[in-house]
Amino acid sequence: MEISAEVRRAHADLSVANGLFLDYIQAHPELLKRSSFEGIDALEDSGGYALQAWPTFISSAFMESIHSWNKALCHLVKVIPHRIFGNDTARFADFYQLEKDHASLVVATYANPRWVNETMSRGDFMLTADGFKCMEYNMASRLGGWHSSWATEGMLEIEPVRRFVEEHNLVVRRESTFKPLMSYLVRQCIRRFASTEANIVALVEPGKLTKAHGQIELFESMRREVEAVERLLGGRVRCRLLKGTPEQLKERNGMLYLEQHRVHAVIEGTYGTAGLDSMRCWLKGTVDLYNGPATPVMNDKRNLAMLSELKDSKLLNDTERQVVDAHLPWTRRVTKERLHPQAVAPVSRQEILERRHELVLKPSNLSSGQDVFLGPYLDDKTWTDVLDRAYEEGNWLVQEILESPPYLFQRGEVGAELHDLVWGVFLYGERDGGPFLRIGPKHMGGPINAHAGAALGITVVVEEGAEAV
Repeated sequence: MEISAEVRRAHADLSVANGLFLDYIQAHPELLKRSSFEGIDALEDSGGYALQAWPTFISSAFMESIHSWNKALCHLVKVIPHRIFGNDTARFADFYQLEKDHASLVVATYANPRWVNETMSRGDFMLTADGFKCMEYNMASRLGGWHSSWATEGMLEIEPVRRFVEEHNLVVRRESTFKPLMSYLVRQCIRRFASTEANIVALVEPGKLTKAHGQIELFESMRREVEAVERLLGGRVRCRLLKGTPEQLKERNGMLYLEQHRVHAVIEGTYGTAGLDSMRCWLKGTVDLYNGPATPVMNDKRNLAMLSELKDSKLLNDTERQVVDAHLPWTRRVTKERLHPQAVAPVSRQEILERRHELVLKPSNLSSGQDVFLGPYLDDKTWTDVLDRAYEEGNWLVQEILESPPYLFQRGEVGAELHDLVWGVFLYGERDGGPFLRIGPKHMGGPINAHAGAALGITVVVEEGAEAV
C-alpha cells in the first residue's frame, strides 16, 4: 500500500505516534481488514455513527494548543450577543425569536457573568492548511460525540491496537470525556454550595432512557465518573448522578428537589427546558443549570457571523481580533440589514450567487448536519432556491467552505481510502473536555455527519517524549 508524503505529513502533524501507526499498517497489511480489529463492533456507538476501526493518536501538546485558543474563541461566541444588544430584552426577543419572558431570563443570565462562563460546549473545527478553523459551536448540554467516551478504553484493548501501543512504549491517557466534566460539575457544587453532598440531575426525555436512543450507556458512563470523583475526594462529599424529567423536579423552601434529594446542579439533557421550578431556583441562586436559559442565544450559529462581521470594530480588542482572524472563516448572516453601526455591510445576494463553489448555506438553529447546503454539490437553480429560502426565513448564515488535509483510514470490509476530519472539541467552563472526530470519505463530499455515512473516530491522547513504565 503506497502512502503519499502529503498523507504522512497530515498524520504525523497530530503526533509522532499517529505517523508511526501508518508504518504499522503497512507492515501488517492484514490490518486493512475491519475483521482484524476483533471487538470493534461491540463498541459501536448507538448515537447513529459507526466506529472507524483505526484509532487516531493525538499528542497531549497538540491538544493543549487547541485548548488555549478554543477557550478564547468560545467565550467570544457566548458574549458577543450581549455586547451588541446589552440589556435590551426587546432586541434579544426580536433577533432570537424568543418569548418576552424567556428574553428577560436571557438578560438576567448575561447580568451575572458566571452563568455565561460556566457552560458546556463543543466547537466543531476543521484543521486546514491555515490552521484550525471553526465551523460552529454547540452550546447546549446535550452534546453529540459524548458516545465516543466509553469506546476509547475498549479500543486500547483491541489486539492490534494494544500491540502497537506496547511495541512503541506509548504512554496514553485513559481518560473518558466524562471525567473532566463530572469533576468540574462536582467541584463547582462544592465551591458554590459548601455542601457535603453534590447531587447532579441529568434530565432525560420521558420514554427515551433506552439503549436505542443511547441514553442508558450515556447515563451509566457519567454515573461511573461521578462515583470516581467521590472516591478521589476520599468520601468527604457524597456525590450522586440522578436521572429525572423536568416535571419531577420540585421547588421546596426555595431549593430544588428530586424526590428526597436536594438538587445542586441540573444538566439539561432534554431539548426543552429544565422546568419552571428549576428556573425559579436558578434565579434564586440555589441550583446550577447547564446551560441555563441563555442556551438558545449562545447556541445560535449566527453568533459566529456576528464576530466575523464585527471583527474590525471597537467591540473586540486586539487580542480578541487576533483569535477571530486566526480561527474563524469568513461568515455572514444572510440578510439585507446591517447588524450594528460598526459592522461591515451585509454580503450581497449577487456575491453569494457568484461564489457558490466556495460557500455553504445553513440555518442557525438546526443540528446534525440538517439543511446544510454546500455550493459545489448543487446546481445554480438549487443554490438559488436555497438562497431564496434563507432570505425568507431570516435566520440563515453563509460561510466559506473549509478543506481538510487527506487522512488515510480503513474503509469497508477490506481496504483504506482518503478521508476528511471534523474535530469536535469539548469545553466545560474553562476546562478542556477532550476531542472526538467525525471522519468522512473524501469521495462522498457534502456534510460530514452520520446521515452522510461518516464514522466516529476514536482518539487516543499520548504523552510524547515519555516512555511507558
